[in-house]
Amino acid sequence: LAPAAGDLDPTFGPGGTGRAVYPFDEDGFRNLQVRDVAVQADGRVVVVGGVRDAAGANRIGVMRLLADGTSLDPT
Repeated sequence: LAPAAGDLDPTFGPGGTGRAVYPFDEDGFRNLQVRDVAVQADGRVVVVGGVRDAAGANRIGVMRLLADGTSLDPT
């Protein structure tokens, strides 16, 4: 049976949940606060939100996860 709208997808991450950690980069961006999520036609997940840089300024952060939600998409 297919899950009902709003149900967790048990094939995504551990048990339908997950925690994505936005990686630190050379500019010190961190602390992604998710604002929106979209699923692409190929199943990969795009996440957008706010990040704070090393100087404390707010920036926009975007990352893409593999379709199963286990890690960042390396492409």
